[in-house]
Amino acid sequence: VFENNATMMALSNFESGIFVNVNNQFLETLGYKRDEILGKTSKDLDLFEDYHEREKALELFSREGKLENFEVMIKTRHGKVLNCLFSLHKIQIQTYNFLLTTGIDITRLKKAEEKVDYLYRQQKLLADVSQLLNRSPDFKLVMDEVLGYLGKHTGVSRVYIFEDDIQGTITHNTYEWCNKGISSQKFELQNIKYETIPSWKELLTNEGRVFSTNITQLPLDLTHILEPQGVKSILVYPLMIQGQIIG
Repeated sequence: VFENNATMMALSNFESGIFVNVNNQFLETLGYKRDEILGKTSKDLDLFEDYHEREKALELFSREGKLENFEVMIKTRHGKVLNCLFSLHKIQIQTYNFLLTTGIDITRLKKAEEKVDYLYRQQKLLADVSQLLNRSPDFKLVMDEVLGYLGKHTGVSRVYIFEDDIQGTITHNTYEWCNKGISSQKFELQNIKYETIPSWKELLTNEGRVFSTNITQLPLDLTHILEPQGVKSILVYPLMIQGQIIG
């Protein structure tokens, strides 16, 4: 029953935490061989993403005499992090006390829940923005609040809107939202000539966006203007009117 259970199971010494047996599901899920586990502790193997979670679990177990469905993050042999529900039971074999740990991998379930939650929050964001824009006849008064909604939803440092002049040769930062602890750059980003950043419009026109998780990989003309702002990563979309980029 232990060896062939579809749930991860491990038997460890109650005092030392040394593994004395693990089942096939445990080995298969975490990617270890049996001889790599036995005789070692979870700390030796660095199984927990946060070892304090194990200590908290044992504390609850000692206080209540049992522990069921305690959520922890554990790591496979190759460093992949899994969401697991752990249960602990004290068992006695002859005169020895052991800790029987059972674990269920709920990573896929958690990801599905997170996706549903994200989609819900996204729909709520769109509804909130729509209501905000319809509430006030003065578009400019609510734009900073709209950018705040977007920034908080995406968890970024800044959200900007830039608007070009009529000729499309100069751009200005007209709206800005900054997260907590992030300094404003709005007044530093006025009268920027596109001729000084030729790659900007080139990327917007050819690729439909400017995107980089590491700005040092962008063309130098863009890196030089972004680095002084403390920007590490960036996503920019063009504002279009009748096929023309206006900001």
